Amino acid sequence: MIDLRPVLLVVGMLICAVGAAMLVPAMVNWLAGSAPPEPFSIAALLSISFGGLLVLANRGPIEGLTLRQA
Repeated sequence: MIDLRPVLLVVGMLICAVGAAMLVPAMVNWLAGSAPPEPFSIAALLSISFGGLLVLANRGPIEGLTLRQA
């Protein structure tokens, strides 16, 4: 059976990176004072939380990748 842990680990890291990138427009919006930064902030926190949970759930030793997993 295929081991999805390496795939889900990388997906979790990418989701965390996207969540961190969402903090940039939230900070710019907050510094400009044009609109409330809550939509970006909430989306960023949810993304970082979900991605972090994926990373934590799938970390550990990986024996190797098969051609199907890569």
